[in-house]
Amino acid sequence: MKNGDRVSVGNSADVPGPPVGREGREKQKNQDGQEKPRNSPHVFTIGCKPPFLILLPRTLKAARGHGGMNFANHIRVRSNPVARCDLEGEKTMNLKRIMLACLSVLFVMPTTALAQSDALTPDAAAYKTCFSSGSARAEDVIAACGLILAKNPRAGEAAYNRGVASLRLNRLDDALADFNKTIELNPKDPDAWNNRGLVYIRLGRTPEALSDLNKALELDNLNGQAYNNRGLVYLKLGKNHEAIEDLKKAGRLGVPEAQEYLKSKGISYAQPHRFEIALSYGYYDYKEDLTPPLKSTETGWVPQVRLGYSYMADDGFYFRAFGEASVGDDDTDYDGSTMGGVPLKDTTRNDFARLEMNAGYTYRGNLPFSITPYAGLGYRYWKRDIGYNETYSWWYFPVGVKLLYPVNQKFSVGLNASMNIMFDGQMTISYKNDLLANTTVTLGNKLGYLLEIPLSWRPLVNWAFTVTPWYEYSEIGESPWEPLNYTDGTYTGFVVREPSSRTNQYGIRLSMEYLF
Repeated sequence: MKNGDRVSVGNSADVPGPPVGREGREKQKNQDGQEKPRNSPHVFTIGCKPPFLILLPRTLKAARGHGGMNFANHIRVRSNPVARCDLEGEKTMNLKRIMLACLSVLFVMPTTALAQSDALTPDAAAYKTCFSSGSARAEDVIAACGLILAKNPRAGEAAYNRGVASLRLNRLDDALADFNKTIELNPKDPDAWNNRGLVYIRLGRTPEALSDLNKALELDNLNGQAYNNRGLVYLKLGKNHEAIEDLKKAGRLGVPEAQEYLKSKGISYAQPHRFEIALSYGYYDYKEDLTPPLKSTETGWVPQVRLGYSYMADDGFYFRAFGEASVGDDDTDYDGSTMGGVPLKDTTRNDFARLEMNAGYTYRGNLPFSITPYAGLGYRYWKRDIGYNETYSWWYFPVGVKLLYPVNQKFSVGLNASMNIMFDGQMTISYKNDLLANTTVTLGNKLGYLLEIPLSWRPLVNWAFTVTPWYEYSEIGESPWEPLNYTDGTYTGFVVREPSSRTNQYGIRLSMEYLF
């Protein structure tokens, strides 16, 4: 976890601010038991001797008097037949003393050894303070991390956090030594390079600062703090164009100091434009409302391709337009019946398409996420070949809201929910012969709903990849009866209508997006 403030870029742009701190991995290792302190050399394995080896009470007393145990003075007691009865009581007392002595050894020695060992081993409080994410006093962090490093000089995270604390106290030489150590142990740590660059800035060693910040961005080209700090170095060097470009990147990556500086200069930093190409794979489940034994359903997986463009900036205008169409194998399984109720199964060839445009306004302010209410206009098309063609089309008004929460500089999660208000729907029946004329019926208007949860990963400043699970529900209302005519306009004596229906769709969409 990487936390803490970096350098300030407001009115104090010439003075770098505090470095970034983080919780290290050393604490986790200690708590998980993967790196336990070694056993103290003072811990002994102690066992009692057999009953015929007796530790005299005065020997034990003498040993305690010297502050340690002396097991060298053992005597072997042999049984004397002449004095056996006289010695029986004394022998019983000696056995009791043996047991007491052994118990004393078992309890006293480990306790003493562990007490000596604990004095040399960092306790949980030291780990908690060293990896406190900046909540502890800098002096306490330095002391706690020092205890950990005394025990394990290769604890890179402890060296890093001690360097952060020293930098906050402006102890530049100490901070430089700790960041040197961190980079030596982990040369691929971009934050260590960034913070050492801060030390060099404060020491006035601008070339070395620029080199370290370049290295930090080489390791992580989405490190907003490093862009921010390098921008300040460029300002010091008089390279204003390079400085503004770096500060723009920092602002786009959410560094508030860079955003405030650019706003004060009237410079826009956002990347509001986004082109999208996506592949969607969704399950289509269509069912008409018919009285059994009549039935008509369509089910199957349908692939679709989407192209889109959007403009979205915090506290600004929002616009989105996209089109999508089915591609490849977009056939569905038909399970229906004849007009007489005879079951019929077949494969339906389909063409699906959609166009939609939205406009709204994005609110962000000081919120951790953005809210974008919007409304728009959309058009749906479905051509269904079931021996004759049924072509459905309708317009709709999408009214919804988008939420976007940036988890960090690379990941974001969103929510898009809308209600689609259908209007001007119709269905045209066209026959594959010259006998019957095409017939168009007016569809009943119903509401539909859409829910999407986009999960976005942005590995590069200008590129993002998004995975979006989605679900959509729609209905079509029943149409009035319409006469069926021959091609010459003569009435056949039959009438037709489209029954009401409902459609459930769900799937996943994979998008590649270019931001500029």
